[in-house]
Amino acid sequence: LFHAANALLCFLLIERLLRLARPGDDDRLRRLAAAAGALFFSIHPLRVESVAWITERRDVVSGLFVLATVLAYLRMGASPPGSAARRQSYALTLGLFVLSLLCKPTGMTLPLALLILDVYPLRRTATEKRSTILIEKLPFLALMIGAAVLTSITLRHANAFHSIEGYPLAQRLTQPGYRVSFYLFKTLVPLSLSPLYLYRPEIGWPQLAGWIVVAAITTLVLLRRRRAPAAAAAWLAFGALIAPVSGLFQAGLHFAADRYTYLPGLPFAALLGGALLALAPRIPRPALISVAGAVLVALALLSVRQIRVWRDSMTLWDHAIALDPGSYLAFNNRGTARAERGDSEGAMRDYDASIAIRPDWEKPWNNRAIERAKQGDHAGAVEAFTRSLAIQPEQTDAYGYRAISRIKTGDLAGARADLDEALRRRPEAPYYLKRATLRGIAGDLDGVISDCNEALKLKPESPDALTSRGMARLQKRDPAGVRDLEQALRVAPPDWPQRAQFEKILRSLQPR
Repeated sequence: LFHAANALLCFLLIERLLRLARPGDDDRLRRLAAAAGALFFSIHPLRVESVAWITERRDVVSGLFVLATVLAYLRMGASPPGSAARRQSYALTLGLFVLSLLCKPTGMTLPLALLILDVYPLRRTATEKRSTILIEKLPFLALMIGAAVLTSITLRHANAFHSIEGYPLAQRLTQPGYRVSFYLFKTLVPLSLSPLYLYRPEIGWPQLAGWIVVAAITTLVLLRRRRAPAAAAAWLAFGALIAPVSGLFQAGLHFAADRYTYLPGLPFAALLGGALLALAPRIPRPALISVAGAVLVALALLSVRQIRVWRDSMTLWDHAIALDPGSYLAFNNRGTARAERGDSEGAMRDYDASIAIRPDWEKPWNNRAIERAKQGDHAGAVEAFTRSLAIQPEQTDAYGYRAISRIKTGDLAGARADLDEALRRRPEAPYYLKRATLRGIAGDLDGVISDCNEALKLKPESPDALTSRGMARLQKRDPAGVRDLEQALRVAPPDWPQRAQFEKILRSLQPR
């Protein structure tokens, strides 16, 4: 529904842009051209990821507010300077931009695109002071900078952010041109679309050719900006909107994603509409309609095929591996999908394939260890967790999981060391409870009570912590243990597996 709404807003936006750029054209032709541009945007296969992937539904919601922002801005630009209508439209534009950033900050560079619209097709720079135009953008630019800073902090906190400092200078310099040309190529030739374009830092002819293409197009549109201002505006707006994902900063293990083209695809849709409108008087209408219709039908068929790729996790990662058999990340993700389906052996094969491609990546080792533990091979799980931690020691959960497997193998000292390390890094109730169990085995009742107290601070209504503390207190002949067991039964859910056991214990403690 959101994407359908965006298609309608895209139509209204392109129709408005064409009206501003070519005011003398026939209204019916203008609407047909705008409809073709809106269809190009909405049914393009690059849109499938944003629409089909529920996690990225933020793209279409943010896109709704971005489109509304631009429509409000065009209304503002067409209003007389200093008028109440302009002030109201300005406030509406700013508010809609804030809403778009709250949904997802992918449109953070929209203020740069608005500056381009001021030049063409609004032509405000010819009738208004440039200082006025720039000053009115200051709140937008402040929001853009704030969104960029917050996004950077969020990605760093999620360990998904890799600054350019981690890569050689030559690699950093090749990325923006390569990525911009990659998105342009996929827009023109939407074939072999993948859910995962794995980042590889090597430098080859595609990276160098990318910059050549970008430089050539930029030079051409700037040289011809007076004769073809729409092409220059569309190309520069595309560059502005794609800039946040152009490679100056590396987030995640991919270098590109189809979803990143959701907003940057808008300028090309508008340019297509303008091109059709300009060609209408020069080319026989049946031929023009036939060519445009054939292109749109081809895009629709490709989108239908791409939608099938997103049917489920298995079809998704099968497709990614078929396109890139060297994708260690796709093998790992397919292994996870197989594990969720109960295909343990298939999952292990995929984890092994991921490790064979990139043995210095910790995640498939971790997943392999978890699968080993599910199979009852705790010695194998300990070995795999150890390999994972040797690669990346900052994995708190891996220490906790390895502790569980070490308990199963009888290595209580190793398990205690792992739990101590996990708690040092991130205190959590389950780790305290596991350590309390180990302390109970060692006869350290005070230690059991202490760990249960810490667990209850983090999870006050944990029946497991209450019963562990209660049993330790009873062993110390502390009557408070009975109260712990009674409290545990009060807070535990009706289907708590240990309910019958502790009800029996409490009955045995009642005076006869």
